[in-house]
Amino acid sequence: MKREKGIPSNTDHLVLIPSIREFESEDGAMRQSFNLDMSINGVLFTGYIDHFSLLASYRYLEPDWEYRTSDFYPFNCSCGIGGCAGIYDGIYFRPRKHSIEWRIPKRSGYNFLDKRFYSFFRDMYEHQLLKVYDFILSNPDILDGTNDTCTLGEWVDWIKASDDAEESRNHLAALRSRLENNTRLQTWAKLQKAPQYF
Repeated sequence: MKREKGIPSNTDHLVLIPSIREFESEDGAMRQSFNLDMSINGVLFTGYIDHFSLLASYRYLEPDWEYRTSDFYPFNCSCGIGGCAGIYDGIYFRPRKHSIEWRIPKRSGYNFLDKRFYSFFRDMYEHQLLKVYDFILSNPDILDGTNDTCTLGEWVDWIKASDDAEESRNHLAALRSRLENNTRLQTWAKLQKAPQYF
């Protein structure tokens, strides 16, 4: 595998950009909500990026009548139903030893993406996920979305305590442990400063 500055040169580059968005609520008060943008290979996507889908554990729905569907919807509607945003199937997701693969289904509403297969360097991809999770942890009083009454802190409390979120909770803990113990990634980050990822 050919490497360029410690990253395989044939991989796609994902950058997640968490921020706080100010908006005017129905009662006229200014409020703040969580916003997540995504850049893939330098192309910025500013529609609704579903942080829960990104942070959830690597999993699939079971095939339904010979038609396999995926529950991975990083591009979604803020209501949580992809069809509202013109997305009719999830992205097929496969974690490999050194990469994370996305396979984009045909005719499913992903015309805004420039190709149907992405392969991300796994350490950098997972570091981006933890960057978003740490941003969420450091902003507990911000609303989860502009249509939401739930704060990020309440969302984190649910992840930490709910039996329904045990899989995601374990997934995030395992990611953090794996990346914190990855000396190659830590050394590379210190030497390169890695501005496009960190």
